[in-house]
Amino acid sequence: MSSEFLARFPDGQRVVFVGNGPSLKGERLGKWIDSHDVVVRFNESPVVGYEVDVGARTDILVSNPYPEDRRPFALSERGIVLIISPQTRRLPSPQFESWVGEYPVLFTYTPDIVQVGEVDHMVSLTTGVYGVHLLSRLLKPSSIAVTGFTLFLNDTSHHYWRTETPRGLHAHDIIIEASIFISICNSFRCALEVTEDIAWVARQIDKKLRRDAHIQSLVNAKWKS
Repeated sequence: MSSEFLARFPDGQRVVFVGNGPSLKGERLGKWIDSHDVVVRFNESPVVGYEVDVGARTDILVSNPYPEDRRPFALSERGIVLIISPQTRRLPSPQFESWVGEYPVLFTYTPDIVQVGEVDHMVSLTTGVYGVHLLSRLLKPSSIAVTGFTLFLNDTSHHYWRTETPRGLHAHDIIIEASIFISICNSFRCALEVTEDIAWVARQIDKKLRRDAHIQSLVNAKWKS
């Protein structure tokens, strides 16, 4: 399946990583998101009814192996599901098979220890951070855009389609997670474009984005603070 994955997504394409943060709501980024060659989303990321803000296409859906209670999803013609699983999780489960359906799946385990830049820790990260790190290298893109990641900082502990805080958030150190996320963005080996919510995350943890990052403005003044 890894060779099939690479055949679906050749080197040198323009990739956008679309998080599920509340920063996407009302920003009308849909056309910009869908203009990229490869659109990557994470876990439950509904697009029906939200197309104006988040776009309509999903080429790669990165997920943990816990799809219980998630709604159905749709992928593009070349779409694939990338499962990143803890080593303690045994697949497949009936719920997982029902959720994935007939879509092709690429499976990998998370590492025990993640080290990026100056940050070294031994706790698990969110699926989004693992996925961005892995795919930024696997896809070998010509450019990467990042939007919709607020890392649950301050009052952003929810998603663009609901106000409830995710149940698993207590298992993560969001400050460490945010620092690792910005370090990953700074490590991309290609051109980087981010929306203002990503620059906001960097400011919240007193960390700088790399100098050549292009920052795209958002409507909501919150992300300028």
